[in-house]
Amino acid sequence: MRLNLLQIHKIKSAVKAIFGDKAKLWVFGAQLGDRQRSSDVELYIEAESFGNASIQKTALLSLLHQEFTNLKIDVSIREPQQMLTDLHRNAIQNGVAL
Repeated sequence: MRLNLLQIHKIKSAVKAIFGDKAKLWVFGAQLGDRQRSSDVELYIEAESFGNASIQKTALLSLLHQEFTNLKIDVSIREPQQMLTDLHRNAIQNGVAL
């Protein structure tokens, strides 16, 4: 994984601040390959309950963009009642839980 420990800490802290202590977080995609050149960070989040998921996603992206101006960050959120999609399965199976 190409994210360093400080970046990981900042991402985890932001997710915790927005989604709470019980949120589960994975990073997946290009950031996992040390040889790949993409600077995209793909995050997958599950939480037991959400307020308004789209508002929370916007708040998280705002926080993360303040910290990481040089990275493109994509966030996928699975709400509790939502069925697993292929993207969700891929993130869980091939991603790294943070």
